[in-house]
Amino acid sequence: MASSSSWEKDSASGSLERLDEYKTMVTRLYPALPKYVVDKWSIKNADARALARFLDRFPGEVIVLEVGTFVGASAFHLASQPKVSQVVSVDYNPSLVELAELTKQHADFGPEPPPDVQVLEVAEAAFAYFPEQQRKVRFVAGTAESASVPEPVNGAPLIAFVDGEHSKEAVEADLRAIFEQNPHTVALLHDCRGGRHSPGA
Repeated sequence: MASSSSWEKDSASGSLERLDEYKTMVTRLYPALPKYVVDKWSIKNADARALARFLDRFPGEVIVLEVGTFVGASAFHLASQPKVSQVVSVDYNPSLVELAELTKQHADFGPEPPPDVQVLEVAEAAFAYFPEQQRKVRFVAGTAESASVPEPVNGAPLIAFVDGEHSKEAVEADLRAIFEQNPHTVALLHDCRGGRHSPGA
């Protein structure tokens, strides 16, 4: 019989392979969006592995509110986890052109300009090729304040994966909105210290 740690390793590897399939599909649908940009701007493998292990520790199903969709890689990873029954992914839904200008990351795209398409449009198009994950995810254009936090069913805990705008004010606003709607939410803040998007970067 396989040990618990070897099962976790196999499960994590499979989860990361699916995540890479999703990212590859995004770049296949939008060739002007290079794979290295999707990799750089999306959840990293180490973070994805840690997130999968964290979610697996819950005794039953969980519901996830994700703040900050980009092209849907982390939403896809969340929806791929067996313990996750529903993901609501909210983003203010800029175009990739607008996002590159806002983050001053035009150089990431090389000589080709970013495709003029909104991030949720990219995510929805890619998710159409993954029906198992698609049925779990709902995309919402807006903010944590304007989005309805999902009501947990049968005592399922609500997990908030906060990875939206990374200014101090924006993160505080996201957390305030989340906890006002559900004070028992477990909040995870992604790349809030030392990352490319973090206030201290």
